[in-house]
This record gives sequence, structure tokens and C-alpha cells, in this order.
Amino acid sequence: YPSSVPRPIKKGNHSMRATRVIITVLLAGSGLAACSLGQSHGALGALQQVATTCAPNAQVAGYGAIDVSETGRGNPQLTAERLAEVRQLATETAVCGGHLQVIAFSSSEAAYQTLFDGDLTPVGATLNARLLQVTPMVNTAMKTITAALPIATAKLPSQGSDILSQFTAASQYARQLGHGYQLRVDILTDGVATTGVAITNVATFDMAAATSLGHSVPVPALPGAQVTMVGIGRVATGAPAPTYYVQALTTFYQEVCSRTGAHCTVVTNPVEEN
Repeated sequence: YPSSVPRPIKKGNHSMRATRVIITVLLAGSGLAACSLGQSHGALGALQQVATTCAPNAQVAGYGAIDVSETGRGNPQLTAERLAEVRQLATETAVCGGHLQVIAFSSSEAAYQTLFDGDLTPVGATLNARLLQVTPMVNTAMKTITAALPIATAKLPSQGSDILSQFTAASQYARQLGHGYQLRVDILTDGVATTGVAITNVATFDMAAATSLGHSVPVPALPGAQVTMVGIGRVATGAPAPTYYVQALTTFYQEVCSRTGAHCTVVTNPVEEN
């Protein structure tokens, strides 16, 4: 791995989440304050469902990484889907309480821009009182992230994508936060790595090569973390990647992620999990 580049964080209280629960789009624009505290359907009900996944003695350390290298730029629909994934991560962090850091990256671990770094920890005497604060809190965070993303993209080099470096960056982030957190990582990328220890944009990158490389590249330890990689094989512009290549990429990142000790989901399109 490249030499480590510690990223300062604004440290606050501690959090966690066990399994991924997709929050419906209605949360983005809902007015939860209008819900009665006893209401268990609609937006509040969705948040209550997420709350059942929170651990009693830990908070979420949410880390979101958006690949803005050349093959991840210039597609508004893809950008919107990635921001929707970030919103999901922010929502889970806020429901359980915790800290969220979201970055844009490209050619190396050092080539990144921070889009958001702060606590998302509602305060209230009851669960529902805290949940009523989640959507406004997430909306504020997403406004910051959405505004910062194009600025960060313009500042970062388009040539080169070092995707594996984000596993190391996530490990550093968790260490800086310390005990009392459960790490939750979203890496939003097409998986086309052109720099770093693993190069995947070569003609010889087939299933055999993916398996061999996945077994051999260095990985950090992320025991108990939840890692989701979304967008594998989906380039922003041009012809779709061949099926065999997407399968090889998925196999490679699944192998790499599994070796970290994390619970891993590696997919091309966002999926709902219960």
C-alpha cells in the first residue's frame, strides 16, 4: 500500500450498525416533525426499522468514498445514484448516532478532498424524539456534500484511480475515532483501478487474474466492519464494460474485502437488503 496519509477528523460521540437497510426516497423530503411520536409508518417507520440494527453499546463510524477519476465523471445519473448511497450512509449514521466522513478521491490515497466530516448524533429523551431530528440533520449534511462534490472533482486529477487505497484510508479513519464505534464503509466506484498496487484496466484481467490478484495484494485489517462497494463495472461514459470483465472485477474486490475481515457487499447496481 502507499504510504499512509492520516486524515484529521472532528471527533465526537461513539455508534454502530449491523445490517444494511435501504431507506426509501421519501426520507429525503419528508417532514418528520409533522409525525406524531407514536406513528410507525411512512418515514418515521422506516427510521424505526433502521434503529433496530443499531448496537446498544457502539455508534457508527461512517466513511464514504466517491471515485471521481475519469471513468467516474460526467454522468449526472451516476452522480445522483452515488449521492443517494451517501444519503443512505448518512441516515444510518444519524439514526444510530455517530460520526460521518465523506471524501472524493482519484489517483492515490493522497489525492482526495473532504466533502463532509462531522458528528450526526441526535439528542432526545426517547428514540422517536431523536428520530424526528434525523431527516433535517441528514438534509443539512447532504446539502454540504452535494455542493462540495463538483468543486472537489475539479480539483482532483482525472487520470488515475487507486481504489484499494480506500481500504487503508477507512482503517486509518477508524483508528483515529478510537473505541466505541463500528466502522461502516461505502466505496462508490466502477472498480477500474489504474494506479496503486492493483491495476485492473488491462486486457488480461479475467477471472483467473482477478482471483490470483485478490489473494495476493496487501490489505488492512477491518474486523467487524461493514463494507459496501457499489457501481462495479459501471463507467460514466462510453460503452458498457463486458460482462466477463464486470464479473472479474466483482470477484477481485469481493476477495480483497473478505480478506480484511469485514462483512462485504460488492455490486454493480444499488440493491435493497433486509
